[in-house]
Amino acid sequence: MKIRPAAASDLPAICRLADEINLQHHLALPHTFAANGAADRDSAFWAGQLNTPNAALLLAETDGEVTAFVALTLLDLTLPFLLPRRICRVATLVVTAEWRGQGHGSALLNAAEDWARRHSADEIRLEVKDFNQAALNFYLRRGLEPQSRILGKRLDLAPAPHSDQDEHKG
Repeated sequence: MKIRPAAASDLPAICRLADEINLQHHLALPHTFAANGAADRDSAFWAGQLNTPNAALLLAETDGEVTAFVALTLLDLTLPFLLPRRICRVATLVVTAEWRGQGHGSALLNAAEDWARRHSADEIRLEVKDFNQAALNFYLRRGLEPQSRILGKRLDLAPAPHSDQDEHKG
């Protein structure tokens, strides 16, 4: 297995892998994630990631086949109530189903950590959806620790009817 930066010629493979993880997310959260579209639907998005300053797309490749990728972005946190931090955010890490459990995710996460260190990041962060226990367990085994929870609530388009009694009790 070889880890390398992505190139424009890798976009079809990146889109294929992105579709694979997107389908998993869509099946679990269809109200949040769109169904998979045309094979090149997301090509412009991923192409933009190739040319974004302070970002990287790294690939795992075996026998000429792209088997996994990770998308990284550097963020400088400068809020008055927090210590200044340079964060390397893992936006996406996906390993194709047939290569999971064979070290590709670990190799990519190692490469992501090395990239982050070379770019003076203080820490690496990512978000894992609650339904994705396999990914959560992978990251926990790799030494990442929960820092917060993102909570959400879907809202109906029309507000629920309420009575005056709800507002004026007594």
